[in-house]
Amino acid sequence: MEAQERLTAREAMSNQEEAATQAAVSELSSALLTECEKLARKLLSEPNAAGTEFTDLDLALTKLRIMRRLNEVSLDLTGLVAASRNAGATWEQIGSTCGITKQAAYDRWRVAVKTLEEGAEWAEKRSKLPIDPLDQFDTRYVYDGRPARRRRSRSQPQ
Repeated sequence: MEAQERLTAREAMSNQEEAATQAAVSELSSALLTECEKLARKLLSEPNAAGTEFTDLDLALTKLRIMRRLNEVSLDLTGLVAASRNAGATWEQIGSTCGITKQAAYDRWRVAVKTLEEGAEWAEKRSKLPIDPLDQFDTRYVYDGRPARRRRSRSQPQ
């Protein structure tokens, strides 16, 4: 009986979380559409070569272009997944949040997350390396404000 009560309480919490998430999504969607309208009007209000006023069709197509580009950019959840993993989330939690299985989440994002993690580790290690005095003022090898380590070629004896 106690297990049944805990399950019911967990389901109620899950339903509350889902309702709160849906409300946040609705609010974000409304704000996104409002901001898209503002940006489209701003783009269209800039002087054009023909010097004509924009029409409702121009506005609708500009908003569509903005939203299409946003959709292309925002569908990549890799950064958010990597941040969740760095914060301690399991693949099961990530999968559950995204509405997929833990195996599907792992298969979808593991390579990208590992690449991001390795890049962060490399940047951390690199920031601790001493600067080669020969590269100190050579701007061809500057990366993120620090000179990059140059590969020195080893010539074969002839």
